[in-house]
Amino acid sequence: MRSSLSVCVAIAALATSGCSKESMLRSALEDPEERRDTMNLTLQIFDEHPEYVAELFAQAKLHDKTFDALVTQMATALEDPAFAAKVATKLSAHPKAVEITTRAMMVEARNNPELRRSMAAAILTEGDVMQQIAAENPELVRQVLTRILSGGAVPPR
Repeated sequence: MRSSLSVCVAIAALATSGCSKESMLRSALEDPEERRDTMNLTLQIFDEHPEYVAELFAQAKLHDKTFDALVTQMATALEDPAFAAKVATKLSAHPKAVEITTRAMMVEARNNPELRRSMAAAILTEGDVMQQIAAENPELVRQVLTRILSGGAVPPR
């Protein structure tokens, strides 16, 4: 409620004083309580207009520092199993995105032993799913066994 009043006061001040949108926004974001209220109001409006979210995302991708910070925040939040499960449910509706992301993670894993250990831990924990994948994709098993038995690392594609 305070946020709505503050925004109205700020708009009135903008109209009468010739302040810029930027200075008004910077002023609203300076105070922690005002910032929280402004962001909450913005998110409420986004809830009412999901089409704005796509525009926000497109704009955020153009701002490397902010986008990197958002991705880092998301990665940290994904360490919470309940949140990770919620995100996984959303991602599962986009199998092509999962394939591309998984491939990118595999490329990253080539030079990152900790990442490989994490991936192995996930596979070992959900072994029944790995068994399903192997049963549905016999070529996968053949390639893995061939590479193991040949004793050599496969050069990156």
